[in-house]
Amino acid sequence: MEKRKINTDRERVSSEEIAENRDFNSVLSSFMTIKPAGKPFFKNGWFISGSSVVVVSIIVISVFTDIFKNRSNDKENISYVYSPGNENADEKAAFINPPFTGIDIEYEKYIVDAEKGGDLEYKTGSKIKVPEHAFTDENGNVIVGDVEIRYREFHKPLDFIVAGIPMTYDSAGVRRHFESAGMMEILAFQDGRQVYVNPDNLISVEMASDYSGTKYNLYSLDTVAKNWRFEGKDRVLKPGSGDEGITLSDQMENDNPVAQNRVHRDEPLFPEYYTSTEENIRAYIAEVKNEIAELEDEEPVKPRVASDDKYSFDLDVDAEEFPELAVYKGMKFEVADDSRFRADFYNIIWEEAVLEEAGDAGRYSLELRKGNEKYKFDVYPVFEGEGYEKALETYKSRFADYKKKLQERQAEEEKKEQELVKIMKKKSGMDSKMENEMKEAEKMLRQQKKRMAAFNTANKVLRAFQINGFGYWNCDNPLSFPAEKKLAALFADKQNSEEMKSSIWEGDYLEFIKLYLIEKDRNAIFTVDLNKLDKFTYNPKKENMIIGVTKENLLAVFPYHHFESVPKRAQAYTFEMKVYKKHFNHISEIQDLMDNNFETDKELSENKQDNGAEMKVFPNPFIDNITVRTNISGQYTIQLISMSGSVVREDMVSGQENQLALGYINTGTYILRILSGDKQVLLTERIVKNT
Repeated sequence: MEKRKINTDRERVSSEEIAENRDFNSVLSSFMTIKPAGKPFFKNGWFISGSSVVVVSIIVISVFTDIFKNRSNDKENISYVYSPGNENADEKAAFINPPFTGIDIEYEKYIVDAEKGGDLEYKTGSKIKVPEHAFTDENGNVIVGDVEIRYREFHKPLDFIVAGIPMTYDSAGVRRHFESAGMMEILAFQDGRQVYVNPDNLISVEMASDYSGTKYNLYSLDTVAKNWRFEGKDRVLKPGSGDEGITLSDQMENDNPVAQNRVHRDEPLFPEYYTSTEENIRAYIAEVKNEIAELEDEEPVKPRVASDDKYSFDLDVDAEEFPELAVYKGMKFEVADDSRFRADFYNIIWEEAVLEEAGDAGRYSLELRKGNEKYKFDVYPVFEGEGYEKALETYKSRFADYKKKLQERQAEEEKKEQELVKIMKKKSGMDSKMENEMKEAEKMLRQQKKRMAAFNTANKVLRAFQINGFGYWNCDNPLSFPAEKKLAALFADKQNSEEMKSSIWEGDYLEFIKLYLIEKDRNAIFTVDLNKLDKFTYNPKKENMIIGVTKENLLAVFPYHHFESVPKRAQAYTFEMKVYKKHFNHISEIQDLMDNNFETDKELSENKQDNGAEMKVFPNPFIDNITVRTNISGQYTIQLISMSGSVVREDMVSGQENQLALGYINTGTYILRILSGDKQVLLTERIVKNT
C-alpha cells in the first residue's frame, strides 16, 4: 500500500486568506492605502516543468471508463493548462501565455516627466494619476527624465482568454475563479529598462467599469509565486454624483498629491501639413521681415567730410536712440541748408535741442527751442581731418557685418516664401474627393469622441485604488466552480460528428492547452481542470458556453444554445466542438463571433462558398492610397479597424474597384473588412500603413 504523507503541523492560514472568505468591507472602507512591497513583484518569462498523473474515477458507462484510462496512460499526447497550486497539472505551459499567435490586447503608450508626474487618460475613460517623483530604479534611487508607461485593460471574458492571464485564485488550498469588474496591466520603462514604483509616492488608478458592486476585492498578480495576491478593497466612484471630480488622492491620506500636469495620449488624426505648417511658415516669414526691417534701421551711416563754408556744431547723441552714430568719435553736425541759420545761434543758450531721423540715409532733423522760438534744420554728421579717416574705417567694418546679416535674413525669407508656395500649390491641388473623405473622417472622429464621452453615464463607475508595483491588477469576486451537475466529458471536432454515430468512437478526441466554461450572466471564465474531465461540472440552470484552445492553438467552441442538447440525466457526454481551422487577425473577429453566439462564422463560410467572394488590396503595405478590388456586386461596406478595436473609417460603396485615400491615418497595422448590406462580415484583410 502506498504511504501517504500527512502534514499535522501545516502553516497557519494567513489573515489575507481568511479575509478572502469573509466580509471585512466595514473595516477596509477606511483602510485604502496598500502597503508597498519590499521589491517590485513583476517579472517576465517564468516557466514551470514537471510531470503529471491522472487518476480516473469509475463511472457508470464502461465505454467512457476505457477511453479515460487509455488517455491517462498516454501522457505524451496530452496537454494541460497550468493552474497555480495544482501539483498534478502539466507545468510545461508558460504562466502567462496568450494562446493565439499575433492576437493580444495592445498597450497604450504614454510619456511622463518623472519629476513632474502627470494625469493619463485611457480610451475607456480610466484615469491614471502619476505623482511627482513616482519612479525608482532597481536600487531604489528616484529617477528623473522621461518615463514610458504602457497601459492596457481587460473587461470581457474573451479579453482574459486572449491575454492568457490565469483567472484562478488559491486560498487556503481552495481554488477559486475570478468574476471580474475589470483588470489592467501597467508597466514603466526608461531607456528600455524597467523602472519601479516609488513606495513613498504611489500611483493612483481610477479604472472604468460596468460593475458597481462592492463585493469585489483588489488583487495583484505575483508572477514569481504564480498566484494572485490579495491587496484589500478598491473604492467605487460614481460619475454624476460629484465623485468624479474628487481624486483618490484627495479622499485618502496622501502626503504627495498628484501633479496637475496633463499628459495627452491621442496623436492628431490628420497631419498638420495643410494647417499648422502653413501657419507656422507664415508666422516665421513675418518674424524674418521684422528682423530685416530692424537691421535696415541699423544701417551704418557713411561719414562725410566737413565743409569749410557751412555751419557746424557739436551735439551729444543718445547711444541707445542713435546706435548708428554712437560708434563714431569726433563727430559734428553740419547744417545742410544754412539760409535760415544765423551766426548768433551759437550765442544762444537753447532750452531744448531735438534730433530726429529725416528719412534719407545719413540725414537728420534738428529742432532748437527756447520760449516761443522754434527753429528746425536738416543736418548731416561730418568729420574733420584725421577723424574722417578713422570714421571711414569703422564704417566699412560695420557695413560689412551689417550686409552679411541682412543677406542671410533675406535669403531665409526667400527660402520660406518658396516653401509656402509649394504648400499652397499642394493645398490648392487637393481634389474634392479627398476633401470630402477628410470631412467624413473628421465627422467619424467627432462621433467616436461622443461615444467615449458617453462612457461616463449613470450605469458606469470608476474603481479607484493605488498601486505599489507595476504589473497586473484585478478587481475580482472569487467564485467556486459551478458544480450543480457532474458528468464525464469528452470533446470532439463537430466536423466528425457523422462518424460518432457508432457505439464506440474510434477517432481522435480534442486535446486542449486551455479550456474554459463561461456563464452568460457572469463576467468570468471558469478554468476547467484538464486532469478531471471525468468529473466535469456546470450549472444547467445557466446559459453556458465552452471555449477551448486546442494543442494546435485553434479556437474550439461549444455555444450557449448547444447545451440544450445535453441530456438532463447524462452521466457522460461528448461535446461536439466547432473548431475554427483559420488564423484570426484581431480579437474583434472572435468577439463578433461570440456576440453572435458563434453563428456568424457559419453564415460567413456559406457566403464565401456560395458567393465566391474574393478581395484584393494593393499596394500593401501602403503610404497614401489603397485600391480595394472585389467580385461583389451591389452595395457593400468597407470598414477599417485599428488594432485597438476602434472603427477608424467606414464607407458604403458599390462597384468592384474602389480607391481609398488613407494618407491621413497614423502608421501601423489595421484590419480591413468587407460587410454585406445586412452587416455580415464577408472578407477580412490585414493591411499596413507605412510612412
